[in-house]
Amino acid sequence: MNVIDYILRISIISVPEQIFLVLMFVRFLKAYNLFNNKGGLFLWAILVPSLISNTLRLFPSMDSSIIIILGVIINTVIISLMAKVSWKNGVMSVLFGTVLFASSELLCVNIIIYSSRLTLASINSNILMAALATIPERIVQYFFAYMAYVKWRGHEIKTTQGVITVDVFDVIWSCTKNKVLTVSILSFNTIFVIIAGKFIMFDKILAGTPPVYALLVCIALFTIPFLTALLLYEISRRIYCNNIIYLSHFSDDIKNHAESLLSKAIAEGASDGLVDDIKKIIQKADFT
Repeated sequence: MNVIDYILRISIISVPEQIFLVLMFVRFLKAYNLFNNKGGLFLWAILVPSLISNTLRLFPSMDSSIIIILGVIINTVIISLMAKVSWKNGVMSVLFGTVLFASSELLCVNIIIYSSRLTLASINSNILMAALATIPERIVQYFFAYMAYVKWRGHEIKTTQGVITVDVFDVIWSCTKNKVLTVSILSFNTIFVIIAGKFIMFDKILAGTPPVYALLVCIALFTIPFLTALLLYEISRRIYCNNIIYLSHFSDDIKNHAESLLSKAIAEGASDGLVDDIKKIIQKADFT
């Protein structure tokens, strides 16, 4: 491995995979302070393991299983120290992220190898092929990373009545239109994956195509279902957030008018029943 190949493997292969791993570690530990640290702890947690793992690969006698074990140990030490958590929690977070990473990598690489004439050795021997081969697994990994952060941390939107956290399932189940759209997209993706899987895995239509073209087709097949699901959520979320903001302004107008009416009713000695009714309107206007 020459210097250029070494640098390229770190920058376009190791760093993106380490970013996913650190995101999963942070999510598991809820150690979000790593993102805001001025000392660049998040950056160090990405670069140090990437450099060490690629340096170890420079030694031909180094077994890949040993590199994986050392990677788990290095990540555990770094995350535990930087996030200031116990070693037990550090180990659990690293194992959690590593299992997710290994599962997605195993799935995607096996599909690529099974669907084309490529072998693992031929992929690893060429930096361009290796980079292209990692794109499907990155799509899967970053999709789940995105959904993990959206689901649990939510999207915060500012309204006139305060900050509201928007959960992914709040958006999907907010109205019948979103439910129907979600079911339709998921049904389309399921049918698409089944048909694509039949053609490329069982009929092996990519077996006679050049390796680069076969990889590009696999990338496209991985991208379409995840991209459509992501676009579905983002469009629905924006509509949902805009509706919330509009409702906050609308409810503010109702609340202001009701409060003015309440002051006038009390000043004019209105009945207790009318005053109570106006107070109920004010309470209902505060939808947050």
